[in-house]
Amino acid sequence: QNLCCMMQYDRDSVSVKKGYFCFQNGAVVLGTDLSGPGYGEVVTTVQQCRASGEISREGGKVSHGGLFYEVLYGGEIQAGITMRRGMWDDFSTLYTDVPAEGEVFEMGFVNDTSSFAYTVSPDRGFGYSILSNTSGCQAVASDGIMMAVFYSPGSIRNGDTVYAVSAPCIMISDG
Repeated sequence: QNLCCMMQYDRDSVSVKKGYFCFQNGAVVLGTDLSGPGYGEVVTTVQQCRASGEISREGGKVSHGGLFYEVLYGGEIQAGITMRRGMWDDFSTLYTDVPAEGEVFEMGFVNDTSSFAYTVSPDRGFGYSILSNTSGCQAVASDGIMMAVFYSPGSIRNGDTVYAVSAPCIMISDG
């Protein structure tokens, strides 16, 4: 029902730490320590899939295919449906040389700071609290569940409870 994972990306002059916090009612994704060629040039892609109906916009949220997307901070949301064409055999010799094409929904944002946060949920939103989005720790709490990614020894407070670790780890706590 709940999942927490992370990624430390460092490739082609772009680096970032990303934490993925998936709860029963939605997901929060945090990014920190983003560096690259320059702000306004690094794009975070949140979703790219076959189009399934129209896009609707409601304030700072975008809806498509039964999911709601919201960029909390770090860039302005961009979304659209475009016709795409590609060849599966570009990825592997196991695939045919017949082209694949269709309308594709793409949603993301151009990063304007070194940290960002966004949510994805099947409803218009869900209750959560971002506890930390720093170089040392990314953490989110929702409905009594606290999840944290520690990149180094440290601690995080959730209400009256302090969680401390002596080594990098991923933590999920239900109390």
